Amino acid sequence: MRRPSIPFLPATKPNRRVRCVTPSAVRTARIVVTGDGFELHATLQGSTDRWVLTSPGGIASTFGDLPGLRQFASVVLGRDRVPVSYQAA
Repeated sequence: MRRPSIPFLPATKPNRRVRCVTPSAVRTARIVVTGDGFELHATLQGSTDRWVLTSPGGIASTFGDLPGLRQFASVVLGRDRVPVSYQAA
């Protein structure tokens, strides 16, 4: 069975390649308010950089629906394993 993976882009270098990781590789996560919605920023195992959750292929990283992003993060990352904090832009 294939292990699920989550796509992320580097927050400070958006033109870099997408990195797909398993949920267990996410160390910290926070939802950040942006000008046009919300983003999930994370630190990943083996990296000190900040990463942004993106769609497959790196097309979009902003979510327009905060409750939906909260629910997605709690289900995919595991509510008890990785606490999700919130930050205004």
